[in-house]
Amino acid sequence: NETTLWTSRSVAKPIVTTLIGIAIKQGKIKSLDDPITNYLPDLKDSVWANVTLKQLLQHTSGVEWNENYKDPNSDFAQMTYCEASNNPTACVYDLVKKLKPKHTPGEVWSYNTAGSWLAGLVLETATGKSIANNLQDNVWQKFGMEREGIWQSYARNKSDMGGHGVNATLRDYARFG
Repeated sequence: NETTLWTSRSVAKPIVTTLIGIAIKQGKIKSLDDPITNYLPDLKDSVWANVTLKQLLQHTSGVEWNENYKDPNSDFAQMTYCEASNNPTACVYDLVKKLKPKHTPGEVWSYNTAGSWLAGLVLETATGKSIANNLQDNVWQKFGMEREGIWQSYARNKSDMGGHGVNATLRDYARFG
């Protein structure tokens, strides 16, 4: 009904992209062409070293990632196992740091929830606020959403899942759209 919260799964990805656009307008993120290591410097010695924020958002990072939901050994499954661990943020971060290159960044599209998670982490680092708080302050309040939304959080008010996890009513999804 009109009060039921629906889990979005990957609809969260364009919501994070919208919030990154707002952070750019606010001057908290300089450019989509920024290397993500400007915001996550401990990735400088990883496969993500030459990846830009734009490449994360466009799923063209070049990082090898298995998103097969039926494969219990896929990278996505490993991420899901991390989400059920005692320290999901550290577990997912360790997972993404161990990934390998597959293509030159910017050349090949490949759906990659790890990249979307990192995009959310860039947003949180640049703004000093969780994705949920960014959404609340920059969209939810300003656009008069009818019901409170909920974002899947790894650490409340600190670390949210940028690749999936927003829950809202159908009416509020329509308002966002």
